[in-house]
Amino acid sequence: MISQRSYITAALISFALFLSLGLLLPKYQNIFAMRAALGEHEKILNERSEIIQNINLLSAEYENRSADIAKLASLIPETKETAELVSALENIATRSGLQLNNLKLTEEKSDKTKSAYNTLAADMTLNGSYLSFLIFLDNLEKNIRIIDVASFEITPKAALTNILTINLKANAYFLK
Repeated sequence: MISQRSYITAALISFALFLSLGLLLPKYQNIFAMRAALGEHEKILNERSEIIQNINLLSAEYENRSADIAKLASLIPETKETAELVSALENIATRSGLQLNNLKLTEEKSDKTKSAYNTLAADMTLNGSYLSFLIFLDNLEKNIRIIDVASFEITPKAALTNILTINLKANAYFLK
């Protein structure tokens, strides 16, 4: 009788162990898999948080430097802005005491070179004194938009006057 009871007890204990291993072991393994997945998700979350923090820092720095960026954008604008260039050249000539008689703008595309900008060639004829021309060059240099003087030719307008005719070729730039 004791032996039969011990067999039944052993069988029940074996059945309980088998049942617990069969039912609980997969759940236990699932918990480990979920912990590993949770760790990966936390790692991804931390990486994304760092990326968002970097984006916020860059955005703040961009806001701090927006005035500088605007100044740089006006040095070499994104488009030709011919009206702005004509207005600037007329204004500079008037402030310098020169008369702008003729102004011709032509676009020179720089496909052959790998530069990041195109050139807008300005060919102009001015009348005025030599001192006014020097002031014009100084004002042109101080202009916010970059304008390079390629060449100029000075001839007297009349024999006994100090009025000069100045043919000036310059280049302004804009992004491609």
